[in-house]
Amino acid sequence: MSELIPTILANSKKEFEEKLRIEEKLASTIQIDILDGTLFPVVNWHDAEAVAQIVTPASFELHLMVENPLPIIA
Repeated sequence: MSELIPTILANSKKEFEEKLRIEEKLASTIQIDILDGTLFPVVNWHDAEAVAQIVTPASFELHLMVENPLPIIA
């Protein structure tokens, strides 16, 4: 069975949570896009500790569009 996985690209924690509340009703897995400005000229909000504190039935996968992922996943 195929699964469509929606993604979240947000500029703030508030925007992230608003999008999460919509998407968690539609999918069990949600992709979080993370850009740090190194590969693309865009930086978005990404705070792993803040995301970890959000209670949601969804699980996350990360799309890291970064040059050095270690500071983000560590």
